[in-house]
Amino acid sequence: MLDKVIRHLRKRAQWSKHARKMHSLRTPEVFQKYFEDLELKPPYVLDGAKFADLKRGVAEDLLDRNELDVGGRRVLDLGPGCGDFLDVCRERGAMTVGFDFDPFIVRWMQLRGHIGVRGNLLRSLAGLHDQLFEVVNSNGSIVVEYFHLLGLGKLRGFLDTVEAHTALGGTIMITPQYEHVPNAPQRTRKISEPLNCPFAEVMQGAGYGTITDSAANSDPCLAVTYVKTLPAT
Repeated sequence: MLDKVIRHLRKRAQWSKHARKMHSLRTPEVFQKYFEDLELKPPYVLDGAKFADLKRGVAEDLLDRNELDVGGRRVLDLGPGCGDFLDVCRERGAMTVGFDFDPFIVRWMQLRGHIGVRGNLLRSLAGLHDQLFEVVNSNGSIVVEYFHLLGLGKLRGFLDTVEAHTALGGTIMITPQYEHVPNAPQRTRKISEPLNCPFAEVMQGAGYGTITDSAANSDPCLAVTYVKTLPAT
């Protein structure tokens, strides 16, 4: 957890240093070039073609496996990263919103044609006001150990908040990042059994089913997707 606090403090210093310049970057190409010159990593700079295709495949797979027609619907991505999921949804006719604490990511979403809203999704979604969404997605942005550290009651409260912004009949898809990579010593093994841990128990107790054989399995950090569709009435 300490390493995440240190990384967060470094990011805040970055935000402060580049905040004024960020608002003068008015196209995705200029934005990307600026951060490439700074040698910063994704999501500020787009992934290589192979990895980008993989992430698009994961997004398409999640929509197709859940038979979600997003045409004309409102889609919310919590922690949108480079925006791959939102890009796919927009191409399929959705109205797309990205919600993130990082002001650079919010600006990146706006430049790519999505609505960008800033806020700390682990605390509140107040920035969304009373908007409801037919599809809510969060891929890799849920820090599992955050909820273990502060208590899994916080996780249930987070799920209740997400559901409060989901329309009747809407679908929520959460793919937590477990940071579980076998045979990779540079990555910390946080959760050895993603389907058999207290986090999973809370998700299942809240009515979420699981997808474990989707395209997301190509990344061992994203071992399982939790899915819940709210009643239509």
